[in-house]
Amino acid sequence: MSESDLLYTLNTSGVSKTNKDWFTDMTKEEQEEIKKGLEQADKGDFIANEKVMQRFNKWH
Repeated sequence: MSESDLLYTLNTSGVSKTNKDWFTDMTKEEQEEIKKGLEQADKGDFIANEKVMQRFNKWH
C-alpha cells in the first residue's frame, strides 16, 4: 500500500474525523520509526503484503 493509499484509507475510515493529529500524540521514537518505514517504502525496501501472508499462511 502506498503512502497516499494509506492516507486515503485513514481519511475515509473515520480515524481522522476527530481532526486530532494522532501523529503528534506518539512518542518521538514512534514518530521516527514511522518516518523510517515511510522512507524505506518510498525506496521500495519492503515486502508486499501478499508475500507476508503467504509466509504466515503456513501456520494457519
